[in-house]
Amino acid sequence: MKSDLFHKIDTTLICTLEENLDIIANIDDAAFLNDSIFFVISNKQIIQYNTSGKQLQL
Repeated sequence: MKSDLFHKIDTTLICTLEENLDIIANIDDAAFLNDSIFFVISNKQIIQYNTSGKQLQL
């Protein structure tokens, strides 16, 4: 089960909390990714974003 999860992760973003919104909103392939979801793990929090950079949940 754990290995199946890792196969579904295509992109890893490493950035500071202040940069998260800007980086995700400006991904070159964002149109291609459509409704992909990004999980940003920072300061022991998991923040979920869509490709437009909108925070979906904390």
